[in-house]
Amino acid sequence: MDPLGGDIQLGRISAEKILEIAPDDSAAYTIISNLHASKGMWSVKADVLAWMKSRGIKKEASKCWVEINGRIYVFFKNGTSHPMMESRRNQD
Repeated sequence: MDPLGGDIQLGRISAEKILEIAPDDSAAYTIISNLHASKGMWSVKADVLAWMKSRGIKKEASKCWVEINGRIYVFFKNGTSHPMMESRRNQD
């Protein structure tokens, strides 16, 4: 899924704004990388990934935030460290 509709210019603007706030945040690089990949621009994607590697920036694991009763919980993809995970597994 492409949340920016394949708009590379919008993606670049978004990434620049993220980098102004958090220059080492992998999300900005991931946005640019994925946008170029969606347009078949594989060499640009490779350049972005090489730039990340040269700066020691690693893509973060997928995660989501959930607010329950005014409290925010963070879950990582395939994560098992959160105390509510066991009770959630038992509900399936």
